[in-house]
Amino acid sequence: MRNRKTTSKTGPASRVLRKLASRRAAATEDPPADERPDDLGAKPWWRKGYGRIVTVLGVIGVIFTLAQLPTKVAGLPGTFKDSINVIHDVFFRPSHAYEISAARIGNFVLVDDSSLGAALRAFGKPGVRRHSEGSCEVDWPERGLETSFVTSSGNPCSLDHGFFCQAAITGPRWKTPEGLKVGDSLTRLRSLYPNAKQVEGGFLQEWQLEPGTLPCPVSTEKQTGVNGLRARSIGEHIQEFDVYYNAIGE
Repeated sequence: MRNRKTTSKTGPASRVLRKLASRRAAATEDPPADERPDDLGAKPWWRKGYGRIVTVLGVIGVIFTLAQLPTKVAGLPGTFKDSINVIHDVFFRPSHAYEISAARIGNFVLVDDSSLGAALRAFGKPGVRRHSEGSCEVDWPERGLETSFVTSSGNPCSLDHGFFCQAAITGPRWKTPEGLKVGDSLTRLRSLYPNAKQVEGGFLQEWQLEPGTLPCPVSTEKQTGVNGLRARSIGEHIQEFDVYYNAIGE
């Protein structure tokens, strides 16, 4: 009988092969139940939902920052400051932010509080503020708004003693309750205000759009007794709106 050579199953090579096979088998088997994570690939508990919270807080922060900008841009260039004011008015002011009538100029409601302090709260820090011949000239160039305040006693440039008298409005964003704006034609004026009264003729025309209350006691004799909302036109287009309001006489 022929003797056959056999390979020992206990040799070094066999042990190495058995170890490799056992490792492969272990890699494909499910781990014991007590060693499995609850959710493979899930974020740690402290990160769940925090992304949304951070996003919400970030949005709130941006809104709050934009809301504060108009009070912080007085020293910035006019163009940039004007852009900031536009953003602020669009998102944080009601729709009448640039509406003008005989009783209001945007958020400066004359029938509620016509003091200089109320004007500053409505429009922010002015670009120009000077005392001139018994009145206080206060302008917001970036808004296209020039105003005059008067007083019966004290300083007309005082926040509490200065009261609104008149305004000249040339900014393109301002409009009347009927939708008339600077740059519109006289045809549109007559269409929106069929009862508008022309109070001054010639090349420079003036139109009474809304009646006012008492006349504004301005210093120039030509304008004494004027009240309400008026539009001025040069040629065939509106160039300016004027508001006259006598708060002292109320």
